[in-house]
Amino acid sequence: MIWNTFMADLRAREVGIIFPDESHYHKAAGFIREFGEAYGLRTLDALQLAVAQGLETAAFLSSDSALSKVAEEIGMTVV
Repeated sequence: MIWNTFMADLRAREVGIIFPDESHYHKAAGFIREFGEAYGLRTLDALQLAVAQGLETAAFLSSDSALSKVAEEIGMTVV
């Protein structure tokens, strides 16, 4: 069910796909160094934050409370 909704959103261009570039990987590495131990931040979570932070109008939504705390720490609006 959720997959079909996601695919429908893609077809309707409600969701965009963003491909990480080298700067995102470097930023993610910095997040892991800064927050990895304290918050248990993992590689893909850090990459997700790095890409999201690069979107000027992005608000961050996650059911992962530790990930949301890191998003707040880096100055993102958390929903």
